[in-house]
Amino acid sequence: MAMKFEKAHFDSTIIFWSLVLFILTWIHSASSYLFMFHVLFPLIRDPLLSISKIFGFIKVITPKSLFWAQSICLTPLIILISTYTQLLFDFFVPVMGRFGNTINPEIFIMSFSLLVSLTFVLFTNNLIYVSRRLGFMVKCMIAVSLFCFLIISTTNVGVPYKYSKESPRLRRVIALHAKKSVFKFDGNLLNSETGLFVQALDYRGADDLPEHTFLQGVGKPDCSNTTDEYCQMPYYTAIHQLFPPDRSRWVPLPTEPPIARPLNVKLLERKFLSNNMLNLTIAIFGGVDKASLHITPLDGFQMRNWSLTAFNPKTYSNRPHATYFVFMTYGYEAPKERIIWILLEKNEGKKLTLTDVGKEPALELAVATHYVHGANQNSDTLHQLRSLIANRREKPHAGVGFWRWGITLTAGVSEIVVHSF
Repeated sequence: MAMKFEKAHFDSTIIFWSLVLFILTWIHSASSYLFMFHVLFPLIRDPLLSISKIFGFIKVITPKSLFWAQSICLTPLIILISTYTQLLFDFFVPVMGRFGNTINPEIFIMSFSLLVSLTFVLFTNNLIYVSRRLGFMVKCMIAVSLFCFLIISTTNVGVPYKYSKESPRLRRVIALHAKKSVFKFDGNLLNSETGLFVQALDYRGADDLPEHTFLQGVGKPDCSNTTDEYCQMPYYTAIHQLFPPDRSRWVPLPTEPPIARPLNVKLLERKFLSNNMLNLTIAIFGGVDKASLHITPLDGFQMRNWSLTAFNPKTYSNRPHATYFVFMTYGYEAPKERIIWILLEKNEGKKLTLTDVGKEPALELAVATHYVHGANQNSDTLHQLRSLIANRREKPHAGVGFWRWGITLTAGVSEIVVHSF
């Protein structure tokens, strides 16, 4: 009877994740494939037990064989979830910390931790029907909790990182091997450069980067030729207030990153409307499944509407925006082309006429794409940087300043193109 209860419980867990997978796939959600593994690997357990009986590895299904079969099937899933959890924490912990009292970081971090714990419990609590009495398990969990409490209270495990002015060091660094192309108003290329865009996410930021040409470069990015709040840099998300461009580094490089799908931006139509309105229709080609737009009105124009989503000017009334950041199409197949329109309004006393249209740029549009996973994520330069960090963090006493290299690197290839329309 206990085995039947165990089987029913395990099957109900698979049905639950199947429903989650169905709903997320139906709405084209970003990471539905992750929940596919929540269904695929557990489904292997019962066929594995049947095959083991056929070939004589086991004579009868016992709680012990059930445990080992379930462990074998769920180990890949556990590794996958652990990897994604680590990546999420590496990125969001410093970002949430910089928000200060605006948002309680525990709301996000603990919610995700609860989801991970719930996943583990759902896939293991079926074994309670074929294991020891519940009282024994409760005593074991209390003992483990007390042991962990003592360790955290009496050792440095509870304080894993201490900032010291005498030995300042970073923990998290984002490095993008990027190609930047800036085009003039007439569509001709103004300049093209390749570099390493480095952002430091801890404490004093880039001031604590290790002294090396890979990470220091010529200093802050030059933002004198643009009103883009993101300084025409390939920011992954809209965090320029927490990590402004002047707190980052742009390291010029002689080699270009491998760009699998180069970006191409074209103006399809510039249409003059009444009431000082100008509508721009733009086509974006190339890029991967992650793209960002930096939309900066110029020459006295203001944003009035766009085709991306419902635009409500009151949303941006608390702080005037020179640049609007748009986070597009993450986690889904990138379309071959994206066609958008942007409606601008002249906010000066002079009326806009048809003869004025096309003389001066009304909009600066920067399109950035990021290769943050897959075969195109890394370049030779990023491989060298990863190897350099790994070697020096393992031997902090082998050279002067090697202790600064105890950092975690998040790296990828990026491309950004800037047009004026």
